Parts: sequence; structure tokens; C-alpha cells
Amino acid sequence: GSRRGVGASINTLPVRIDTTGRTVTEGVRAAHETLTGLIRHEHAPLSLAQRCSGVPAGVPLFTSLLNYRHDTLDRDGEAAAWLGVEALSSRERTNYPFVVMVDDSGDRFRLTAQVQAAIDPGQVCALLVQALTELTAGDRALAELDVLPVAE
Repeated sequence: GSRRGVGASINTLPVRIDTTGRTVTEGVRAAHETLTGLIRHEHAPLSLAQRCSGVPAGVPLFTSLLNYRHDTLDRDGEAAAWLGVEALSSRERTNYPFVVMVDDSGDRFRLTAQVQAAIDPGQVCALLVQALTELTAGDRALAELDVLPVAE
């Protein structure tokens, strides 16, 4: 189960993706190319990322985090590894004011939002579900996607 841990073994780099004039397919391709290109920088020190970002000194480099976790673990093998271990409690914590986690188990997604008290995490998840629904509804211009739920 240690391979599921997050911490000093990962690095986070800022990403900006231009969606202007692109279709869903073009946007997904551009995001994939950008993220693939960042792999060669995965061990860059945070101080270097800050200098290269263009963000003024003293301003946080990150104010939000999207964590996509693809879980393809063998459930039976993992269960056997934890046999006899009892979890007494757990709590995820973050220093980011806005965090969304997408857990992809292969056959379904689970969304979790950890946000400042002034923000409704349920609304954040509803907005994300709407955006995902629109993204999977066919290839059209990204600017045409209706990302607000009906209630909004």
C-alpha cells in the first residue's frame, strides 16, 4: 500500500492550457502534450519552478490543486497485505485553499473537494460533474460547452 502514498516523492508543476478556438479533442490533445512535455522537469526544484513561472515573488505559485488518481490496484492483493491491520482514523489535509481529487477506479469516478469554508464543496463537485458531462457529449468547440449545472 505504500505506493499509494503522496508526499516528498512527487513534484507539482504549474500548468496553463490555452483553450481558445479549440475543440474538445484538440484541447485534450494539447493538455496531453503539455503534461507529457513536463515529465522531463518532474525533478526540478520548487525554487526553479517559481523563477520560471513568471509569478511575482511573494505571490503563491499554487492556489488550487487538481489531483487525478488512477487506481488500478489488485483489490484482493491489497486486501491481503492489510489483513490484521485496523485503521483507527484518517484525515486528508492540505495547505491549498482549493483542492479537487478525482479518483478513477477504472469503471467509475469519485470526486472529492477540499475547499475553504466560504466555498461549498458540493457545488464544486456539481460544477466538475457538469463540465465532465459536457466534455464527453461530443467533439465541439470548448467555448460552447455549458459548464454550469441547470440549478445555476
